[in-house]
Amino acid sequence: MPASADKIAKQAQDYSHAFSACENVDRCVGVTVWGFTDKYSFFFDKGYGEQQLWTKDFKPKPAVEAVDKVLK
Repeated sequence: MPASADKIAKQAQDYSHAFSACENVDRCVGVTVWGFTDKYSFFFDKGYGEQQLWTKDFKPKPAVEAVDKVLK
């Protein structure tokens, strides 16, 4: 089941918040993500598995731009 536009937008917001939180904490040394593309997702149940920053076709999702804005 493909993710909806609302879920993709929420994902970008969630990644942005996570990276912003780390930037605002002196002792935070990084943010760990478990993979980078949905092609190799560790979730295999229907409706899950699109949590990564890039699509199954290795195209960046809006979350990539959101994280990039935080890190610049």
